[in-house]
Amino acid sequence: MIYRVSDFAPRPHALYRFFSAEGSLLYVGITANIGARWKSHSHDKPWWAEVSSTTIEHFSNRYQVLVAERCAIIAERPRYNVIHNNEWP
Repeated sequence: MIYRVSDFAPRPHALYRFFSAEGSLLYVGITANIGARWKSHSHDKPWWAEVSSTTIEHFSNRYQVLVAERCAIIAERPRYNVIHNNEWP
């Protein structure tokens, strides 16, 4: 993955996980604007109706959250992530 200098600038980002009512992990994502990102998901993701709960982790820059997202997807195998979901540790 290629990183930009701006990825290291101090700008808060969040890593979020969406879970089903049964507790299975549906999706892992990142954003600098939680409200806007979740609104986008609610309009264009067919799995949105399955989301029952969420968790959020905060990071101080985009680089940190990109690394955390990749690690989380590879380790946790969320049902609806496409990128990184076919990589094995």
